[in-house]
Amino acid sequence: MEEAEKKQTHLIFDLDIAFPLHGEIDQATMMQTAIDVIEDIDDLIAGVLVNRSFGDSVGILGMEKIIKRLDVPFIANYNLCDIDRNVLWMASELYEAGFQAVTIPGFIDKEPIQALKDEFQDPGIIATLSLPHEEKSKFMDRAFKETAGLVEEMNLDGVSIAGNRIEDLEKANRYTDEKVVICNGFETGDASPGDFLKEDRDFETVGRTIYESKDPRETTIRIREEQKGDWDYSL
Repeated sequence: MEEAEKKQTHLIFDLDIAFPLHGEIDQATMMQTAIDVIEDIDDLIAGVLVNRSFGDSVGILGMEKIIKRLDVPFIANYNLCDIDRNVLWMASELYEAGFQAVTIPGFIDKEPIQALKDEFQDPGIIATLSLPHEEKSKFMDRAFKETAGLVEEMNLDGVSIAGNRIEDLEKANRYTDEKVVICNGFETGDASPGDFLKEDRDFETVGRTIYESKDPRETTIRIREEQKGDWDYSL
């Protein structure tokens, strides 16, 4: 939130650039592409959300190099879910690489979360409360209030909701108290920039619309202007 307040932005860059590594694009090119785009827009975004497809393609050492080159917060959108020691090991690798937060599925047990809190001082943890897939969302819908309660009970940093489920934004804001709410991937649905910004703690992620454009910076500026709409944009 500090970075967002400083820059007065509700926009997070979704780093989901993915190319077949056995094709024409190699790891070095993927990493440099990411660095070039983020350097061009770093003063306009609150942070970077890294999807698993990109992170696995460049590897943990590749991500560490990217993070060290850039001065923005990074979130590992990996939805870590396993037994305690495995979640602890995976999160440890990500935190040590420079990520400030990791995502976990909202239905995870308390034990892995507590293991992270016991091992690290103020670990960044964001719970995924909904997914864009209809069948998976039906499963998560039934436990939405309960998992939002876990966010409060374990004092997690925020929640992530699917970009095609505006109804989940209202529930997330109602059931969580002053937690960051990240709308992940609204550009894949019918929403427009700003649709998921109802409270000061709400953020939207945008990926391919920015990195596939001819001018990522101008595109990012345009999206921010569209986000503002008629509401108070200040944090």
